[in-house]
Amino acid sequence: MQAQHTFTLAATPRRRPLHQNLVQFVRLHEVNDLLWYQQQYYTQSGSIVSLEYLAQVQVYLAFHRGHIIGGFIINAACQLRYLEPFSSEQLVAFKQKFGIQFDETVEITGIWLNPDFKNSSTRLQVYSASLWFAFRSGKRFILGGAKTESIIKLYRQVMDIDLFSGEVTDRSGHTFTSYLCFQTRRNVVHNAFGWLYREMTGKAVATRSKKSKMVMES
Repeated sequence: MQAQHTFTLAATPRRRPLHQNLVQFVRLHEVNDLLWYQQQYYTQSGSIVSLEYLAQVQVYLAFHRGHIIGGFIINAACQLRYLEPFSSEQLVAFKQKFGIQFDETVEITGIWLNPDFKNSSTRLQVYSASLWFAFRSGKRFILGGAKTESIIKLYRQVMDIDLFSGEVTDRSGHTFTSYLCFQTRRNVVHNAFGWLYREMTGKAVATRSKKSKMVMES
């Protein structure tokens, strides 16, 4: 982490939303804004994300009615943060077991929501946006993760293949429980329609089984 200092956020939405219930998303570019996000994410989660990493990825903030309600990171440009705790042998084992290609994978990470402004609508919009920006990367696989089952439970609705769950230790020596899940880009779209329908209507629809084989598209 940087020295304990309060950074001022400069980024704000450029225009008013079309509707007051809509969440707006702003990508952060300036160093001070990235440092603000680094500090905020550490406060929310206890996890340290390096400035070097933040400068290479896409960092988004979510605004609702003038308040910052959360954010997330989309990484399609550098080493996947979720894979740092694993050895090369473990990564090879993941590839052999699941068919995932990590050089063709985008990760959704660094996600957080301000509990003071979180509700079902804003939560749905933030998670949907994270999936949309990951989809736009064009990568073949989309990887999501979390430290808690409550968060990963949402992503499992769309990325329904469990890559890993258990304790890991990061580069800073911090040990924590990690939950990772993924799916192909094509299947994420398929599953997302069902997930959004269930979220908006409260009705159950048929979903892809976790035990079913992935459709390995090119």
